[in-house]
Amino acid sequence: MARCLATVGMLAVALVMMTIASVGHASGKHRESSALLWSALDGKVRCGLANLAAPGQDRLLCFARSIPAPKNADPSIGDPGFVYLKAVGGAKLARISQYSWEKGKNYGESQSATPLRVGDRWKRRGLGVTCGIKERAVRCRNEAGHGFIIRDDSYRAF
Repeated sequence: MARCLATVGMLAVALVMMTIASVGHASGKHRESSALLWSALDGKVRCGLANLAAPGQDRLLCFARSIPAPKNADPSIGDPGFVYLKAVGGAKLARISQYSWEKGKNYGESQSATPLRVGDRWKRRGLGVTCGIKERAVRCRNEAGHGFIIRDDSYRAF
């Protein structure tokens, strides 16, 4: 009997916690994400952890049509619209010709992007980069104060 009551009590606590979490999100509370891959502005911006071979080279990689190609880059290599940002240093424009986001721990893991909404924030432990989602822009900044703002029709590094 005591075991049954303990189980019922644990289920009740879990139900209350889930209700609080869903009410908080439904009431407009913002959330923080650490997803490997995410999107914002109705899918017009896609960002996530870059898939790089060298350990310790973690960086954020974002794509949007409004991001310009790097100057002096060979236009026949890769597609424009990408930018990297790591914990220190400025944003780096890039041309990329293959899927370059981290795929997760398990090969074949879903590569669908987690949608972030206005007011949400993205931060990945150990990366040193934080992004905030605004009404019409995504703003990402590193620990050194460098970053960028991506809008539907423009890109600006700072």
